[in-house]
Amino acid sequence: KEEPRTGIAVIPVKGSEVFKLIYKGESAGKVKLNIYNQQANLIFTETFNAVSGFIYPLNFSGMAFGEYTIELVDAAGKKVEKVVYAKQDYLKNIHISKIHNAAGKYLL
Repeated sequence: KEEPRTGIAVIPVKGSEVFKLIYKGESAGKVKLNIYNQQANLIFTETFNAVSGFIYPLNFSGMAFGEYTIELVDAAGKKVEKVVYAKQDYLKNIHISKIHNAAGKYLL
């Protein structure tokens, strides 16, 4: 079976409100990126010229939580991925130790 030569992937960046969009095309050309919200309203569009691949950060900071549709249109057609932007639960483990023989100093 032959590996696909084109495609997209949307990967969340851990601990942030950013998703990485990775695109690989068959040949260099015009690529249009569209992002739609849950109500299918176009909220972002960008056109890339003469590209055969890229990694593009999508920052959802300040956006409403929910499902978004990422659409890429190139010469080979349309590719669609859905992402869910949800509240991140940050769990941090912090250990504090007083430094011996150092008045008022602590190690985090």
